[in-house]
Amino acid sequence: METIHRAQVDLESFAAAHPNADPWMGWFRASDGPIDSGAAYGDIDSEPDLAEFIHSNENSQLGLTNLKYDSRLLKLVLSESGWLAIYDPKDMDTIEFTRFIHDEVLPHTSPKLSK
Repeated sequence: METIHRAQVDLESFAAAHPNADPWMGWFRASDGPIDSGAAYGDIDSEPDLAEFIHSNENSQLGLTNLKYDSRLLKLVLSESGWLAIYDPKDMDTIEFTRFIHDEVLPHTSPKLSK
């Protein structure tokens, strides 16, 4: 009998692999301080204190825009659980969506998943 393993996406690794993409959303869990968890939307990096706080805590979801894939710019949200929503381009079909997961998300999962 095969064992089923739940994959977890390393969001830091995924973001590092796309350095030209811009963060537009972050869900985070804080280990210390007055805030336990929260979300920020917008140009997160334009507010240095907020960006440092979010980047220094555990992110459970990450939103990126201007992520280049297959000569297209994507706007998406990816969670550490593997949930993915691509908002732009709106005309992305199932095959392209699946290819994106294979090419861009699976390399950042643990345990490592392959075909």
